[in-house]
Amino acid sequence: MLGSTLALPLAVIPYATGKRILLVDDERALLAPMTRYFTRLGCTVETALARPEAEALLEAQLFDLVVLDLMLGGEPDGFALVRQVRSGPNRDRPVIVLSGLVSPETAAEAERLGADVVLSKPQPLSALGRVAMSLMGIDETQGDAPGRPGALEQNP
Repeated sequence: MLGSTLALPLAVIPYATGKRILLVDDERALLAPMTRYFTRLGCTVETALARPEAEALLEAQLFDLVVLDLMLGGEPDGFALVRQVRSGPNRDRPVIVLSGLVSPETAAEAERLGADVVLSKPQPLSALGRVAMSLMGIDETQGDAPGRPGALEQNP
């Protein structure tokens, strides 16, 4: 699960080399393990703690995937970020909404705005990784991949 008690991978074969991911969450304690996880898979990871920072990154860079929280600093800014992704240079890139406030209504709204997948927090990193790799077109059945036996060595 995402959080401070997360067992982090010790060794990962970086099969997602060259993929660029933007992670947006106002909780540093969640960004850190997600950043380490995707970096170990070979991805280049940018992070943002707030909407203005995420907006600037979305306008300045192209990403292969955007993962964002709906609530940023107590405001539902994630909805606006989904809209921005769909109207800006990253419009064709997949978006995963990862939020602790997922309800049928919020999931439907996020999907209506253009989110490809809506996941609730907490979420095991391996599950998030499988969804992320699939959305980026990386075939999990080829080589080592998140969630496959032998893909990750977990800390005890």
